[in-house]
Amino acid sequence: MIRLASVVTLLGASLTLGIAPLQAQEEAPNPFVRESYWKVSYGDLDAWTNGYTQYVAPILAALQEEGLITGFTASTHNTGGRYNFRLALIVPDWNSIHPAVQQLTSRLAGSGAPNMAGMILGHTDNIWELTDLVQREDAPPNEYLYVASFQVKSDQMGAWNGYYEEVWKPALQRAMDAGHLNGWAVEEHAHGGDMNWQLLYLLPSWDAADDVWSVVFAAFEGAGARGQAMMGAFVEHEDNIWETISVETGNDN
Repeated sequence: MIRLASVVTLLGASLTLGIAPLQAQEEAPNPFVRESYWKVSYGDLDAWTNGYTQYVAPILAALQEEGLITGFTASTHNTGGRYNFRLALIVPDWNSIHPAVQQLTSRLAGSGAPNMAGMILGHTDNIWELTDLVQREDAPPNEYLYVASFQVKSDQMGAWNGYYEEVWKPALQRAMDAGHLNGWAVEEHAHGGDMNWQLLYLLPSWDAADDVWSVVFAAFEGAGARGQAMMGAFVEHEDNIWETISVETGNDN
């Protein structure tokens, strides 16, 4: 299993993951990401986003300072999918998920925030294990988040992860070295939803996406028959592009 560096930046948020020093990292658990998605009435989306920046983000920043979460990020939908607001909470381990959500809920109830339940047309939650994360130390803010989600066949997961390590990841590194990509994260499914593997591209701009795809697709073509075989390793695939929300909480860059 892939382990992460002790201090990283994910999705526009600086995260201190509290992972053990290098010599002990093999025993350290991977963090988990609780992703919540809402379909908010289009006419209410500005009010919903303002509610996040005014009430939710400061509470999350406090929870991060207290160590209940290691980071958070929010984004609004740009292209693909049915939901239009995404909130991700990054926690150090599985047992931290419920206390973090409970604290957020209770503090929000006492914050004076307006009841926005009437704005919601749909909602879902998913929990993912964060298994790999790479990002440039000097990266600009992540303006966009491209999420490629897959339902990989269970008997193909080993081959799929091998393909990621040997073909996909080196291509992403080349794209990052060229300045097209701020970094990326890999999440494997833990609870909720149909997808079980997803790759999150951290993009410095909308236009950078085409440059990243050029590098990645060239690597796929170079993989030949192996790349073609991987096209049969999954049964479902979905892409979504999200625009990140930056708030002045000391959390976002």
